[in-house]
Amino acid sequence: MRTLFQCQRGLASGVSLLCAAVFFAGNLPAEDRAGVETEVASIRQYYVEVEALQDLQKLDLVFKCDGEPMEGVLTRRAKSTGQVVRIDLGYLEGGHGGADEMYYYRDGQVFFVLVSASWWQFSGKKEGETIDTMRERRYYFSKGKCIRILEKKVTAPKQEQLRALISKAENRELDLNTEESKEVIAEVRRKADVLPRLEDSKAVAKFFCEGE
Repeated sequence: MRTLFQCQRGLASGVSLLCAAVFFAGNLPAEDRAGVETEVASIRQYYVEVEALQDLQKLDLVFKCDGEPMEGVLTRRAKSTGQVVRIDLGYLEGGHGGADEMYYYRDGQVFFVLVSASWWQFSGKKEGETIDTMRERRYYFSKGKCIRILEKKVTAPKQEQLRALISKAENRELDLNTEESKEVIAEVRRKADVLPRLEDSKAVAKFFCEGE
């Protein structure tokens, strides 16, 4: 099932965790860089294992905020034991954008998150002219800690051009120690921890519409 955002905006992330990445070496010692690469290799393997799972229990939870321009679908995928292994979230925020988010879990712990967001704004150059932007961020987690963020970001005068452009764009690795990175990591972790516990549309709406 395509998410609400994909269906209404015509965007499919078309992404794979196995895409080539440009790694940011930063100032890490060689042994620390090697440790991160080892962990990332394990995360990639976990991703492949989740994607290969069959007969998962699937539950679609549709939500819409009263009085606010936000609506979406949260899809839970769980094993027969009830253990959640993947959550897909697609939502629109007003008429200017939305996002598709995918969360992957192993033994109850998030290990990978993909957030693909898209929005538009007026260019300010010509009346009615707009600029569309698409940004993909991949978050790699090990033992509850984010060890890498990769980002792609493209802009185009037409929304339908974004998918082709993002597929060709190179990843850049974000510095995990900036205030912006710390804030987005905290928000991703907060959602990753809460989403598996939302079991009906009412609970999903309360979380997104009331911030609880």
